[in-house]
Amino acid sequence: MSFWDLMEDRLDYKYYLVAHYEPMDPIRPEEGFIGIASHDKPEDEARWIADQVEDLVRRKKTIKFSDVGVLTRSVSTSAEPLIQELGQRRIPYIVGGKVGLFKRDETQAVGRILVHG
Repeated sequence: MSFWDLMEDRLDYKYYLVAHYEPMDPIRPEEGFIGIASHDKPEDEARWIADQVEDLVRRKKTIKFSDVGVLTRSVSTSAEPLIQELGQRRIPYIVGGKVGLFKRDETQAVGRILVHG
């Protein structure tokens, strides 16, 4: 199921997107794809993302794998199901991300100042 099929099936969700998000204007002349979806389980979300990537790259051949970016809440807590799904489908990926906010040196320093005053 594509993102747009999902939106047609869930009119209340479509209304939510229209009501809560400003329209995005492209800054490049090429067409693009931005998808927002909600799933009950992380594994379902990972399958949906992988389906969209495969559809755009392998079936429609409109983009390359290197054109795709996926943002997650946290690499350490949210990305594992997606990493596994992409690996099983042999979809190439690179995991990037910074150390979590509370593990960063500057945050740790502020925490020590506040605790030890």
